[in-house]
Amino acid sequence: TLTPSYTYKKGKIADVLISYTHYFEKSIYNNYTSPIQNEFYGNLLFKKPWLKPGVAVGYSTGKFDQSVHIDTTVRILNRLVHIIYSDTVITKITSYSAAASVEHSFIYYNLFTIKDGIIITPQLSLVTGINTYDMSHTSSLDYYNAYTKKALKRIRHFQSQGNNKNYQLQSLGFDLDVNYSIGKFYFEPDLYLNYYLPDTNDNRFTQIFNFNIGITF
Repeated sequence: TLTPSYTYKKGKIADVLISYTHYFEKSIYNNYTSPIQNEFYGNLLFKKPWLKPGVAVGYSTGKFDQSVHIDTTVRILNRLVHIIYSDTVITKITSYSAAASVEHSFIYYNLFTIKDGIIITPQLSLVTGINTYDMSHTSSLDYYNAYTKKALKRIRHFQSQGNNKNYQLQSLGFDLDVNYSIGKFYFEPDLYLNYYLPDTNDNRFTQIFNFNIGITF
């Protein structure tokens, strides 16, 4: 992934974050990669209350496809028959999302030295959104012969999430971010837990863990 972003924290009322992420995927889609290629994100976090509310919006687009092509010659009734079969499925995905969240940061200084500190930030969020899918299917099935049947790979079925034109509750999320800094160095493990709310054949519960190491200058 490549994620340029900008954060503004000098405001008295709220912090602002905007970012763009591009996902680099292989040309052949499989179950372990994301169908999203581009993602725009914006976040507004209010400063004043002890339990800080936040609002986030997102827009994602992506496309994946799968093509099966068979070009073979078979013998039927002592005759060689040239058979060509192709099958292509192209799926375009567009997603709009909005989320409301609450969080609080627990800050502790001078844990082991006078130059270190730790920030622990739990966050609870509720995500709503719209998912739309545009699928096109082309096939030369008329040229396919029973003598050449092969096991064809199938793309993952995202239609289980449904196409909806109205906002609906999508997921409930919990994020735990821990940032420990000493001098110019920082270590930041992050755990995100997500429970998908609409009916689906996929696993509803997802967990993501990240660990970042950086230098501040």
